[in-house]
Amino acid sequence: MLSTAAPSSLFEEYYQVNLTWFFEMLRMDNNKTKEQSAWMGAPQLIISLRVLARGRTTGWFTWREEAGNSQNSNPDFYNWNKVKIRYCDGSSFTGDVDEVDPATKLYFRGAKIWLAVIEDLLAKGMNKAENALLSGCSAGGLASILHCDKFHDLLPAGATVKCFSDAGYFINAKDITGTESIKAYYNGVVNTHGSAKNLPSSCTSRTTPSMCFFPQYVVPQMRTPLFILNAAYDAWQIKNILAPSAADPHKTWNDCKLDIKQCSSDQLQIMEGFRSEFLNALAALGNSSGRGMFINSCYAHCQSGSQDTWLAADSPALDNIPIGKAVGDWFYDRSAIIRVPEPGIGGLLLSQPGAET
Repeated sequence: MLSTAAPSSLFEEYYQVNLTWFFEMLRMDNNKTKEQSAWMGAPQLIISLRVLARGRTTGWFTWREEAGNSQNSNPDFYNWNKVKIRYCDGSSFTGDVDEVDPATKLYFRGAKIWLAVIEDLLAKGMNKAENALLSGCSAGGLASILHCDKFHDLLPAGATVKCFSDAGYFINAKDITGTESIKAYYNGVVNTHGSAKNLPSSCTSRTTPSMCFFPQYVVPQMRTPLFILNAAYDAWQIKNILAPSAADPHKTWNDCKLDIKQCSSDQLQIMEGFRSEFLNALAALGNSSGRGMFINSCYAHCQSGSQDTWLAADSPALDNIPIGKAVGDWFYDRSAIIRVPEPGIGGLLLSQPGAET
């Protein structure tokens, strides 16, 4: 989401502990109970959305559950210093164009916003951090991958620094017509925002910059431990990568995308194919001792933001381990966490994330 509101972050210092830092790179909306994120490509699209998004700041500063303050509901991170960076730039904080767009009067400076926030927090004590976790959901989840190693490099050499991406593993897949729609869209984002110089050089040295918006081409070269939380039937990706509106002019997928109970057998089979493609994109990453995964078969997008899906009695679980415990076990090295449902097990599409175990 692009916003005309001023860049901002929320910092909540925990008075008993000042050496542990939890970062959220999230999104905003005018609804107090919802947040939104995305990327903005063509300037004409941006300007129309900018008008809609003007000044939307109400309610953006609520904490998501993985950064919650309750020891019962968030035992591993409740007493950390917490920072929330409002997502406002439309490029996962990679935009960096010095000139103001003459036609739209828009600024594309997400990377500068990101660095300014980090430098401000370093001056407020983060330069003494012993533990830090960079997190995000959706476009913020992608940002937590793209900025992970740079974030690590800005913190003290002896600090434990890790990154957590919720619903940020967007894959390079064709839509239902066989068109590479998402690849073309990301190319527009990178060109519009001047993102190339802020994408990981370990990726851009190997391929074209727009391909480095896909985590599957970035993660293999990452130096910093990463935890990937995602639904194999990611709802946003089903709606916007697999079956975007442009690929479905007769709207035959509309009901299915809104309610999977309305999907035909053919549509379900296509979604199963997407699930397989998603899991293959993860498997291609290879093994890494610092990497954790929690991949379930829910039809969902972002699962760490509420207690129902984070760490409740009926939260999504794999091998009886809920999301919140899996992330905590991974961060504190209590156990190696790789949780991916086997083919045919947990493959049933679930409309309610809490239903999967």
